[in-house]
Amino acid sequence: MEEEKEKELAKAVDCLHESIPNYVFNYCDNHCVVFEKLSDTITDENRENVANRCTALFHANKLKVIKIFDSDTFEHKHQIGDYECNTIIERSDISLLYYTRIETVINLSSRSKITDYYVDRENNKTYSYFFDFYESGTKKSLRYTTDNKINTYYEFYDNSSMNPRLKFQYDQDEKLHGQYVEYYFSLNKLLSYDLYINTSFECNYNHGVKHGKSYEYDKNHKIISHYNHVDGKLHGACYEELGMIRRYMIYDNGNLIDDKIYIPTKKHLLALEFL
Repeated sequence: MEEEKEKELAKAVDCLHESIPNYVFNYCDNHCVVFEKLSDTITDENRENVANRCTALFHANKLKVIKIFDSDTFEHKHQIGDYECNTIIERSDISLLYYTRIETVINLSSRSKITDYYVDRENNKTYSYFFDFYESGTKKSLRYTTDNKINTYYEFYDNSSMNPRLKFQYDQDEKLHGQYVEYYFSLNKLLSYDLYINTSFECNYNHGVKHGKSYEYDKNHKIISHYNHVDGKLHGACYEELGMIRRYMIYDNGNLIDDKIYIPTKKHLLALEFL
């Protein structure tokens, strides 16, 4: 697969003839568009919030369309959407979008292109994964797939530490299934234990509906609330501010049948050990 990927990139580079520093790239409808920056083109490439120039999104006020080609077949086209070869596109502001690396555009323009892959030999499966990026160039999301279907999805905060904002999984019908987790923001690189204590919310899905226990945590990993769902409906005992037992609720098939407000006491706190 790596050889095929290299051949695809080689074809893309060949179609540009000799790439020059003034060439930049974007995508439209599964096509790669090659632009040329002109002598009077204004860009924001020198802005401060660029973390990775290879994957960052830049803006310009004027670009010339040089070539257009299909990201899968590399077939050339004269026009796609508003882009037409050998024409100059100009804006009153720097609103024309582009990337500086053709590899980034090819990966983003066609979901048949993979960022990379790994082989699970134990289960005899090959997983592809895709990255999307913030404008700064940091990774925005990561999607693991098998058979072109999303299995696991990560979304990250916009910082260089690549700390996750949320994580969830899909079933074969691309419905939420399994654990769903959200995390607090952190500037530091987090290890597995750090991720555990940095959890802000977690629950479980069963083929698209909430099923089982869900918890909300504060930044010290103390439980704020605890709910239970059965087939998408609240059921059984639920708590708000669990550590203080501020509110105690009982649901039956989605219907609230008991709701009590408590004044926090040490007795209520200790009672949690037996719930």
